[in-house]
Amino acid sequence: ITEERLNAMLENPRVKAYFETLDLAVHEGTALFHILDNGDGEVTLEEFIDGILRCKGPARAIDQVAMQAEMKQLDQKISLLLSWVQEGKVNTESAEQLARRTERKG
Repeated sequence: ITEERLNAMLENPRVKAYFETLDLAVHEGTALFHILDNGDGEVTLEEFIDGILRCKGPARAIDQVAMQAEMKQLDQKISLLLSWVQEGKVNTESAEQLARRTERKG
């Protein structure tokens, strides 16, 4: 299914009601499409089902906090790598050092 088709389907009151019975709050089709899509511009039946099951129900506060912590760690790692690239320090040794730091911090 394409993004345009998903958006059109989500405009249908019956489809909206069905999603609500599944405890899925679907407010914007574009955002939903990008959550479901693997990057090829179309959502397969398997991607749709897997993605919808992940979206089901309200996000718990602990899930949001965990995601924020993971994003902060990822940002720190990317910032470090970017500084190495800008300083011309990226080589085999620095890549191995980053790998070791990543393994320690998990």
